[in-house]
Amino acid sequence: MEKYLNRNDLHMRLHGTLCLWKGEPVKVHVDDSPGYPETSITVQPLNKNKSEVIDYTSDEFTPHGIKLGYVNYEGFAYFVSRLPIRRNMQGLTTGNISVSHGGPKAVLFSKSIRDCVLGKYPSIKEAMTKFVNVSTTSVAISRNFAIVAEGSFHYLDYRAKRVGVLNRDGTFQIFDSPRSSFIRRALDREGL
Repeated sequence: MEKYLNRNDLHMRLHGTLCLWKGEPVKVHVDDSPGYPETSITVQPLNKNKSEVIDYTSDEFTPHGIKLGYVNYEGFAYFVSRLPIRRNMQGLTTGNISVSHGGPKAVLFSKSIRDCVLGKYPSIKEAMTKFVNVSTTSVAISRNFAIVAEGSFHYLDYRAKRVGVLNRDGTFQIFDSPRSSFIRRALDREGL
């Protein structure tokens, strides 16, 4: 990765952002006090309390290309996406993401976002068992799809839009629309 102009530039672009270190999502802290090494930053993995000091110019660090999508957080599936905002920040922040259904932006630095970034989701069968808990109203089954419980029905949402219903046999019935064939292909591509 290219070097920043100075510590102030580095602090402005990366401090308090979500980036990737060795393929893991990490929260970045940039100490801008005098005497701190020019290319050093502190990263903390979302699933650990320990942090480590790294060189941000390493090939294993990147503020770009973080894959977002559905996140299972506190009994609800929220669709998280990056907003097309031009700012000086390079990693993800609560100011440059959108969370569906007015969800909490605190989800960005939760262990749940780690599962999203790494693509760890429950199977359809596992997702259905989560609805036994009354407080669970929706469950993400991939970055793009979630199952939503409303009354006695279980619906399929694609990127926070209702696209079908889950049949009792575990298959999906996609609603007729100009995008139905695209939705079916996306389900097949994701092995759902």
